[in-house]
Amino acid sequence: GNPVQPREFDGGELRLVAGRGETSGDRIDIDAFQDGIALLSSGPVQIDPERLRLLRVTLDAPIDREQPETAPAFFWRRADQPREVSRVTLTRSGLLELSADPGWRGAIVEVGFLFVDSGEGLPSLESARLEGEGLGNQLALAVDQWTTAQPWTQQSAHFVTGGASNPRISLTALIGIAALGAAVLGLLLAGRTAAPRVLIGLLLAGWVVLDGRWLLERSAQAGASLTALRETPIEARRTLGEMGRYTGFIDRLLADHLPAGPSRVLIVRDLRLHRFYGLRSKYDLLPHSSIVRPNLPPEARLDTVDYVVFLGSFTDEDPSRSVLESPRQRWNRLGLADREDAQALLERVHQDEQGVLFRVRR
Repeated sequence: GNPVQPREFDGGELRLVAGRGETSGDRIDIDAFQDGIALLSSGPVQIDPERLRLLRVTLDAPIDREQPETAPAFFWRRADQPREVSRVTLTRSGLLELSADPGWRGAIVEVGFLFVDSGEGLPSLESARLEGEGLGNQLALAVDQWTTAQPWTQQSAHFVTGGASNPRISLTALIGIAALGAAVLGLLLAGRTAAPRVLIGLLLAGWVVLDGRWLLERSAQAGASLTALRETPIEARRTLGEMGRYTGFIDRLLADHLPAGPSRVLIVRDLRLHRFYGLRSKYDLLPHSSIVRPNLPPEARLDTVDYVVFLGSFTDEDPSRSVLESPRQRWNRLGLADREDAQALLERVHQDEQGVLFRVRR
């Protein structure tokens, strides 16, 4: 069919409906936000999403990949739902496949851009246009998906091939098909003797390409991690992510409830927790001397410690309920309902959703 004509959205096509800015040719510079946002709108338009399926945009805007909610966004309204707004986040400049969004359909009657004040500077929209899915754009999308680095996940790196998680064309499958096709062609043109060598050579070349992409993705992810670490103070790193789940709880004990001088602390770990959390808490409790156990020792052994920390909720229910529980409910939850000796020795000092601290009476 006829090539699809792109639809440009420059300084003359878009107008500011929230915030202040200046237009210079195609470029729009945001000078000030209004209530934390700047909004550019096309006003009433008629766009066929079946033909204009891609957005090519160039941004000069601060983007924090760890906070996508503050990233710029492209939005649109449909004729059948004029009161509802659909949007996609713009994490970088380049080509975006709008047709992948289920909301990009029907008759589009308004498009625009949303910028959120992230406190990192003022954004600019250098150029934006809607385009069709020509062969060049399809190839550009495929290459972009092959070279895009994904964020870190808990999945083993040995099972992550690299690139976008759902590419249009799998690079692995493409290389495999190309190698087999070339081997068949070599068999027809060069005979059986040369075909195996051609196939092995192409498979090795494909392996180098795939391994190179895997290494580039690991390098990009490591670079992003290093950048984040450089911008995070050392003290704040201890509390980040799942590894620091109980670091704040231990810090509160150290600051408000444990003596300044070294004490002997017994950590009783909720068996629902991985052993790591007990060992990490032991490290965070320094300079206090501590030991981690899965249960409370007999009464005679309690004479050797000064404090007992029950780490974790020790329940499958909402841990926030434990804050207002009675002493009897607490002993039941901690598995000490039948340990009258322990109940007589343990004096509660602090309790919250993450654990309980007791002082051992002398």
